[in-house]
Amino acid sequence: MPALSRIPPAQAIAAMQSINVVVINPWFLGVFCGTAAISLVLMFLALLGWTDHRAIYLLIGGRFYLVGAIAVTGIFNVPLNDALAGMKPDGEAGTQTWAHYVAS
Repeated sequence: MPALSRIPPAQAIAAMQSINVVVINPWFLGVFCGTAAISLVLMFLALLGWTDHRAIYLLIGGRFYLVGAIAVTGIFNVPLNDALAGMKPDGEAGTQTWAHYVAS
């Protein structure tokens, strides 16, 4: 985001709109969602083997990923990307939306 905030808003919006379209692909979604699935499985296994002293690390690690990547993306990033998707890069509304986007 620091790099995109250095260029004019119209160009930055167009670049981010392109990024948001290209990133929705099987490889990215497989890794992003696959890691979430693996985290859930490991957390479940940690609960089953709670007497193992390493179980807490699996729970903490899984929670960090699920909250830090999945929840933050779903709650904050996706709504920002959706708002940006419908914007025309040039124009006052686009500039205001971009200012909010970069500040978030």
